[in-house]
Amino acid sequence: MSLFILKKFKLPAGYVGLVFLGLALSYSLSSPLLGLLSDKMPHLRKWLLVSGGLITALCFFLLGPAPVLHIESENGFEEGLSLLGLVSGLFNAVWSLGAFIGPTLGGFLNEKLGFEWASAIQGGWAVLSGLATGIYYIAEATRK
Repeated sequence: MSLFILKKFKLPAGYVGLVFLGLALSYSLSSPLLGLLSDKMPHLRKWLLVSGGLITALCFFLLGPAPVLHIESENGFEEGLSLLGLVSGLFNAVWSLGAFIGPTLGGFLNEKLGFEWASAIQGGWAVLSGLATGIYYIAEATRK
């Protein structure tokens, strides 16, 4: 993203750093505000969740694991400190793999398709996530 900002807007490196600061600042300001909105208007909570990403949802879906996946959660391991260490190590390994694959895939898409298409593909994942969650909540409401 920094190379795109340098080329597209012809900004000095210091200003590019401010762009990234703006991204972090927007998150740090919006989190408490959205939390306050969620507390004041509880009926919006479901729709705030709709804006979540598919990757995060999938991670939490597999963390349990979710019963609909029919994955045996014990798999013959004794519950104890060793199992917690194993799960923690596996979680951190997968997290680190994602931290590697994300920028690598992003760089590949940026090189092959350009920043605009790479960001559009990333936005497409968020749209799919929002639509899937929204459809679930609508179906849940119609069943009641």
